[in-house]
Amino acid sequence: MDENKNGKTYKDIKERADKIGVKLSLVCRKAGVDRSTLERWKLNDPKSIRKLNALNDALDKLEKKSENA
Repeated sequence: MDENKNGKTYKDIKERADKIGVKLSLVCRKAGVDRSTLERWKLNDPKSIRKLNALNDALDKLEKKSENA
């Protein structure tokens, strides 16, 4: 996995929270996720999330290819 993809999930969540003006601690409480878990994702997405991101990336590429066919 590309180094620049590490922490992608954290960054996506933070950007979405910032966009609507809520703190990550509130998002974590609403989702039932410990805040420390999200902080660990800041450094590196867990393996399962990286694999899920890889699947989504592959589907994005396949969808674009299909649209251009």
